[in-house]
Amino acid sequence: MEKFLPLFPLPVVVFPGSPLPLHIFEPRYREMIGECLENRSEFGVILVLGNHLHRIGTTVKIENVLQRFEDGRLNILTIGKKRFEVLGFNEDRAFLQGRVRPFDDTDLDSVNLRTLLKDSSSIVKEYMQLTEKRIYQDLEETDPQAVSFFLAELVPFELSWRQKILEYTSCEARLRRVNESVLRFVNNLKVARKLKEFFKIDADFINLVN
Repeated sequence: MEKFLPLFPLPVVVFPGSPLPLHIFEPRYREMIGECLENRSEFGVILVLGNHLHRIGTTVKIENVLQRFEDGRLNILTIGKKRFEVLGFNEDRAFLQGRVRPFDDTDLDSVNLRTLLKDSSSIVKEYMQLTEKRIYQDLEETDPQAVSFFLAELVPFELSWRQKILEYTSCEARLRRVNESVLRFVNNLKVARKLKEFFKIDADFINLVN
């Protein structure tokens, strides 16, 4: 009997290592989550946008059941694990299933990754200065693949952008793309801050004149 992965289509993109809280209320997904809890198994999250169902997703593991309601609803916390490609869908159960193929990056030994990690570290330092957020992690000593997904979570990029990041099979290309995007976001924050300071000074000057 062919084995299928339970699938949860959602308007979200979850990266490996990223937390994903979920409120489970539909009967079909309560059934699916119940089986995953009983078997200690994972399920897959795939992006659905409009009527389009993407075939690249991430398996998630249920880390904790946060709350159980009397009517059967659940609040759970999951964490992203491995990426996969859906080779075929199966609708024999109440919930969607898929025949899937796991995949990973093909260039984790690239000599350019260390240089890109230094760039990541520098960009994050600027990000922390502007947002006053603290990231207690030495990015230069961290796995490049994990850093690429970590940086992709820092700013609210569009779902289509997040899906493209998820689909990369080159860690170097993904880290380069994420570095460029986060740096652009940081530079936009700098411009916004300067404009805010300028208009505040201008307003103070008008008040003095009046």
